Amino acid sequence: MISALDIYNFLDSFAPFSSADSWDNCGILVGSPNTLSEKILVTLDASSDALDTAISIGAKIILSHHPVIFHPLKSINENSVVARAIRAGITIICAHTNLDYAVGGVNDALAGALDLTDIRPFDYSLSPLPLGRIGKLRTPLSPAEFISFVKEKLSCPTLRVAGSVPEINTVAVSGGSLASSPLKAVSLGADALISGDIKHDVFSSLPHSDILLIDAGHFYTENVVIAPLSKKLADAFPSASFFPFAAPAPFSFF
Repeated sequence: MISALDIYNFLDSFAPFSSADSWDNCGILVGSPNTLSEKILVTLDASSDALDTAISIGAKIILSHHPVIFHPLKSINENSVVARAIRAGITIICAHTNLDYAVGGVNDALAGALDLTDIRPFDYSLSPLPLGRIGKLRTPLSPAEFISFVKEKLSCPTLRVAGSVPEINTVAVSGGSLASSPLKAVSLGADALISGDIKHDVFSSLPHSDILLIDAGHFYTENVVIAPLSKKLADAFPSASFFPFAAPAPFSFF
């Protein structure tokens, strides 16, 4: 068995919790650092479905990317994830923006999912740490080909797209919500930028002849980290079993 503190310390070694944004809420958010388990569930969200799965497989530790407690709680319903986890003796660890910034974290996983080469970080937000990643496609693609490629690689049923360029060769990525203006990616020579939750004003103010801007959604640009993170943990702790939770998107398209 391994403890929640073992997992916390390992995460801290490559995705330091001190690097999380000041507005964020990361760390052991529910339960005890002394919780022991042979099975650990790894998930994007500590949802009710994820908790049900952890209980069914006997996992006493959940590692979630998104914080299970983000805004201050004014009350705790008995059927909430927090209350149910406490009753079940399950500890929930959350690694959020620290995992976004980390080498081998969310943005490297997103670049890897798109099979980019020559991947390098670039400063994409107000943080002193580089959030974005930029790299090359193995084969240049037309915009139409690239859009189909992104949907396939991210298992994303739909995209929001703006802009037009003749060919896609260099691609910038920023998982989750777009951190700032895409102009930094343009200045680095990116032909396309993929992110999620891109606001209307960003789309409308973009110099559309300079870059293809793709909003693939918060879920689809971050869920790609769960499988490689689970493998990284399994390699570090061979005595434990890590279960990547195959969460469906928390919404539907019609």
